[in-house]
Amino acid sequence: MTLKCVICNSKNLNNYTFIAQNRYTEEFSNLLKLSNEELERKYSNIICSDCGFIFKKKWFLKKHLKEIYTKLVPSHPRGWDTISKKFNIRYLERQFKLLEKYNENNKNVLKLNHIKRNIFGLLSSMQISNSQKKKLDRLVLSIKKNEIKKINYYKKKVNFYFKPKVFSRYAGFKDINLFNHINSKIGGIKKYGEIGCPLWGMIEMAKKKKCTTYFIRPETDVFWGLNCKLGKNSCISKLSNTKILNKINNLNKTKLDYIGVYNLLDHYSNPLKFLNRAFKFTRSIGIITEKTGKMPIQHHNLLSSKTIKKIALKCKKKIDSSFNKKIKDTEYNFYLLH
Repeated sequence: MTLKCVICNSKNLNNYTFIAQNRYTEEFSNLLKLSNEELERKYSNIICSDCGFIFKKKWFLKKHLKEIYTKLVPSHPRGWDTISKKFNIRYLERQFKLLEKYNENNKNVLKLNHIKRNIFGLLSSMQISNSQKKKLDRLVLSIKKNEIKKINYYKKKVNFYFKPKVFSRYAGFKDINLFNHINSKIGGIKKYGEIGCPLWGMIEMAKKKKCTTYFIRPETDVFWGLNCKLGKNSCISKLSNTKILNKINNLNKTKLDYIGVYNLLDHYSNPLKFLNRAFKFTRSIGIITEKTGKMPIQHHNLLSSKTIKKIALKCKKKIDSSFNKKIKDTEYNFYLLH
């Protein structure tokens, strides 16, 4: 059977070799008993030359995805970080001390990588002036190379400012400017919905704007949710006065004004199929997706602006991408299909 692009049906496909290694590389390697190199070869990426859709040539079995999202990594770290109290100098200093400790005995590579990710998450969320950027870049490079003396030198040179950047790890996608932008483009929101992470988006903001709010749980083989907890608290318990639905079809005849799909579409093996189904229950969909670059192992796809335009055409919707001018310095793009 000839492999085809699920967006445009083209067979004009080429290898896409930009790969990002992260925690999920380690988790899938352990689960499938493959080395990192074997994993990346077996689940390699390709790009459609016609519509720019970047996707996995082979995708993981549902049982393996479910194992990751409900058992091995049941809690969504980025979601919980948006409401955590970790974004401060004390937590950063603790991570630097742990980094030095585990560098002295670097046998525990997984722990060392975890500490580095914690530090990178903090540093990438900070608002840094242009004059500080070079110093921060040198600090990051020193951390990647495990150069403790340089780390201790450059961390004294950087002025750490603990106010999270828009759309960063510790801010999530709670942005009044984005909400107002959507509101102006679709002629007002009365029924607001989201699918994905309940801690990430603008549900609380929508309630303050007198909207009726809905949250749709993603499937357990697609995203976190079923066992996503911090202590005894589930992520869903953080939502109040919001209708919780176990699947999008449970909206039945309810027609929403808007559904937010934030950093979720790249988890679906057929994003076009998902969007066509979602449009049966809403008149507009907002998509936040990572800018094209390195592909992490847990993502089925990367969506370029060219791909989104093709998707909008297939869904018979208009597309607005003008908000991207305001978030050009982030790692994300926003597209409104309506």
